[in-house]
Amino acid sequence: MTELTKAMCWELVSITKDTINGVGVATYRKPSSNDCYERRSKQEPPLCEASDDPNGAWNVPLKACMHKVPVDSLERGSQWPEKWPARLGKTPYWMLSSQVGVYGKPAPEDFTADYEHWKRVVSNSYLNGIGINWSSVRNTMDMRSVYGG
Repeated sequence: MTELTKAMCWELVSITKDTINGVGVATYRKPSSNDCYERRSKQEPPLCEASDDPNGAWNVPLKACMHKVPVDSLERGSQWPEKWPARLGKTPYWMLSSQVGVYGKPAPEDFTADYEHWKRVVSNSYLNGIGINWSSVRNTMDMRSVYGG
């Protein structure tokens, strides 16, 4: 594992071991630039081809390769997202007006319309539409409930 994470340019940040149950955790940091990738003497694991979309999510076969670190300031993944919960309703920096969204509008408008739609659905259906007084609901995900609660 040490050789693999080193070959992947991951930096070991810390190793901790729980004093109660003895479970250990190793925390790694991925590289923030492509310098390490370019200095590797052995290209294993390999870098992905430039044509491979690092943001592909649906019906995309898994490949045994690593994507380069995004360096363009508008490229997805080059900046940290907004803090929670502000990022729920804020259009991501990488969505550009020149891009067409899934509903045919410019991507930022599409995102905002989709967010507002689902905000209404959740509010009208789940929060207000099923007759539950949510202030009296406590611990709906009980951790002792064997199969998830």
